[in-house]
Amino acid sequence: GDATIAGAIKHAHAECWCESQIVDVLQPAGCCARPTPGNANTLHWDCQIECEPDCTADLAQRCTQQCPPLCLEPDYAPEACDKAFDDGGCDMQMCAPYLRCMTEGAQQSEHRVCD
Repeated sequence: GDATIAGAIKHAHAECWCESQIVDVLQPAGCCARPTPGNANTLHWDCQIECEPDCTADLAQRCTQQCPPLCLEPDYAPEACDKAFDDGGCDMQMCAPYLRCMTEGAQQSEHRVCD
C-alpha cells in the first residue's frame, strides 16, 4: 500500500495483527492488560482491535465519522481530533475495536502525509 495515504500504516498494522492472530498468544500471557501507572502497556490498544467489526454499529459509525484517517497520524492530526468524544473529537480508546472500519476507506482517501 501507499504509506503516504493517511491511515494506511494503521490499516496495514490492523490487517497484519488480525492475519497473524497474535492476540491469541498475547492475551493468555497477560500482554493485553490495561496500562497502569507502573506499566505503560502499549499493546493494550492493539489488543482491542476487532478483526471482523460490525461497521454498521452506532459506535462504529460515530468513530468512523469522528476519527477520519488523518486523526490516526500523530504528526498530522488536526486539533479537532484531540477534543473530547462528546464534543466531536476522536477517542481512540473507545474506537480501537473499530479501527478497521475507520481505515477501510483510507486507500480511497485524498488525505496524504509526507513519509
